[in-house]
Parts: sequence; structure tokens; C-alpha cells
Amino acid sequence: MKRLQGQIPPMVTPFDRDGNICEASVATLVQFLNTKVQGLFVCGSYGCGPLMNVEERKSLVEMVSKHISPDLQFVVHVGTTNVRDSIELAKHAQDNGVHGVASVVPFYFHHDQESIKRFFERLVGAVDIQYTSTIIRS
Repeated sequence: MKRLQGQIPPMVTPFDRDGNICEASVATLVQFLNTKVQGLFVCGSYGCGPLMNVEERKSLVEMVSKHISPDLQFVVHVGTTNVRDSIELAKHAQDNGVHGVASVVPFYFHHDQESIKRFFERLVGAVDIQYTSTIIRS
């Protein structure tokens, strides 16, 4: 199994005035970042993934996959309010050549430890991505 490493910042998602993803700006941003970092983290943090619907998130992944350098690591946040959508996003990300997916537990409702464990078991079991990462907490 390969390890993710280096600088993999969350990429902002550029939107137009109407609230749609701006594909031209995505292309420009990805092409700029291709020479500055070792990877991109799409739909997480500043990328506004949880604020977009499933189709918008898929569209963004497709846009980035067209412009990202083959030398860069590509990680996509797939966290949603339910396991079904997270798995759909993870499978789509895998089909678009990502090196890893990241997720939070389904949000909004409180989940016990066992349901959190089942969520991640189902998510991890749904894809075959060969990269790992270590989470460092301070």
C-alpha cells in the first residue's frame, strides 16, 4: 500500500455569481496548483463539499481530474449525511483516478460508536483505493 505524503492542501471551489461551479476557474486553479503542491484535497474544508449536492460534487471531481497533473496525489472528501451518498461519491472518485478519499461521520444526527464503525467499514469496503495516510492530532 502506498502512503500519501507532502503538501496536500484543501482546494477552494470557485463558484460563479449564480452559485454554479465555475469550470474555467477550476481549470485555472488546478493548473496553478499543479506546480506548487504534491496533491489536492477536493470537496473538503474550504472546498465546500458538504454544501454541494452529489451531482455538483461529482462534476467538480471530473473537472479536477481533467486538469490535475498525473504526478499529484488526488484526494476527495466524500462525507455526507448518509452512507449511501458517501459510497456513491467514493465510487465515483475511484472511477476518476483518485488516490484517496476522506470522510467525516454522517453529520446532523448523533451516532454511537458502533454505527460510526459500521459507516466506515461500509465506506472502506465499497472502494479499492491503494493509498493510506496517517492522521496526526495535536
